[in-house]
Amino acid sequence: MDLHRIRVQLRDTPGQLARVAGALGDLGVNILEVDLHSVVGAARADEMLVDLTRPLDLRAVELAVLKAGAEVLDIAPADPHELKDPVTRALELAYGFLRESDHSALADLAAALVRADQGAIVPASGLDPVAAASARVGGGGRQSRERADDDTLEWTLSIPFHDGHEHLVLTLSRRQPHFSFTEMARVRALLGLVPRTAPSAQPPVALPDGGAIETRLLSPNDLRAAERLHDRCSATTLAQRYFTSVPLARSGLLPRLFMFDEHHLAIGAATGSELVGIAHLAIEREQPRAEIAILVEDTHQRRGIATALLAEATSHLLDRGIEHLEALTLPGNGGMETLVQRLGQPLRLRREAGLVRVVIDLRQLAEQATTARR
Repeated sequence: MDLHRIRVQLRDTPGQLARVAGALGDLGVNILEVDLHSVVGAARADEMLVDLTRPLDLRAVELAVLKAGAEVLDIAPADPHELKDPVTRALELAYGFLRESDHSALADLAAALVRADQGAIVPASGLDPVAAASARVGGGGRQSRERADDDTLEWTLSIPFHDGHEHLVLTLSRRQPHFSFTEMARVRALLGLVPRTAPSAQPPVALPDGGAIETRLLSPNDLRAAERLHDRCSATTLAQRYFTSVPLARSGLLPRLFMFDEHHLAIGAATGSELVGIAHLAIEREQPRAEIAILVEDTHQRRGIATALLAEATSHLLDRGIEHLEALTLPGNGGMETLVQRLGQPLRLRREAGLVRVVIDLRQLAEQATTARR
């Protein structure tokens, strides 16, 4: 077999792909696989794994595609191993990603996912100010055309993420073709596994009543413990958290809340193997701002657990460059307001759509904590 990968850009209109396939078929090119990619504008890019069933000048392939109303972005030899089912290949890469902790290995796996020539992971602090700012606010990534060491131009894709300890940026590069939106989304999905791979153990948090809890980032594996926590909560407590009387088991909301990525995470408070409190965080993509929602089991309320969850959330968010934290509460629910006042914060409230929005300045909160420790 004479395998090649051909990426063509074509109009996203009915029949356009059929015309390209027909033109290739007239040359004796057998299409084995088609991978669809989103690109800028009304066009799309289709990457085809093909077998040239007879000796053929690649320039003839380019001309045939052009006559069919499309453009060849790249054509390159392919390896027989690439005949593997793409879903199986992606799952194998994800499995390898979860096993690895070394950053160079993770970069190699991400490069393999999108067939980049090389990949690297670097601290965001070592980047230029624009890229560093993008990493700090959790930007979705950017692509640029840069000059390589051998003085040739190559495409570079940079995607920020957080490994639970620091801000990092994954960079992938290749000569051709440019990275598609689809490939960016695939890499971001892979990076979404990272913060959940190795949650760091935290020392126990002492509570004012003499007890102690453990706080940690939660993973999808904690869903069952979260369900048991919700089963132990009263209807009033759940209504104050979710603003609804519909049972969560019936609404299907809780499993969706445990589908984490770089913009959605949760911190749990646990005693032994059981969760007694959860703080869900939603981080905005473009602004240094996040929203928090806290649930504490009835029998553990007024022990300082919500305060501990807020303090842990503050630490995580400040590490990501988040400066403002907001929370929505029901009118008459003074729990969050009391919590903010207990922390010594001036209360900023906004009423909207029958709810009260509490705004917390995380920078000021951190400065107060530092002063109190002196």
